[in-house]
Amino acid sequence: MTVGRIPVIEGGIQPTIFDAKADLLTATANDTPARLAVGANNYFLQAASGEATGLKWGGAWTSYTPTVTAASGSITTSSASGVYLQIGSFAFAIVQVTITTNGTGGGVLIVSAPHDTSANSSTALWRENNVTGGMGQVQTSGSTFRLTTSGNGYPAADGYGFVFGIGYRVN
Repeated sequence: MTVGRIPVIEGGIQPTIFDAKADLLTATANDTPARLAVGANNYFLQAASGEATGLKWGGAWTSYTPTVTAASGSITTSSASGVYLQIGSFAFAIVQVTITTNGTGGGVLIVSAPHDTSANSSTALWRENNVTGGMGQVQTSGSTFRLTTSGNGYPAADGYGFVFGIGYRVN
């Protein structure tokens, strides 16, 4: 018998295992076929040993709330939001930070990363969007992103708003 142009062998995998366009045939163990339902648009297939089929759909951005501190002194009031996408041992994060009141903050502006980074695995640029339009650098360091001016100075002041995107290696 044939289904479309695919022959189906008596006692073999039945075409009824598929429920939707792009469903995948995989296995949960030796000689144990299984169906993996199609993922959402723009997702990608990843190896995942903890899943029954050894596969999973990935590609969703995950939100997180970064903490914001300074290397010296303390920031009085700030807010931050971020999203990240991890693919294996690589991640990409997009972060927005607002320094409402800088207080005595100085040295380096430190923003928590969503997970441990490989120290100094990446450098990116930030842009201040609220007051100056200035730019500087972001470096990964442990579980943080460290923001400085291009001359390694402290980048923040009252009312400043930063945005940056950075790709980096995850530990």
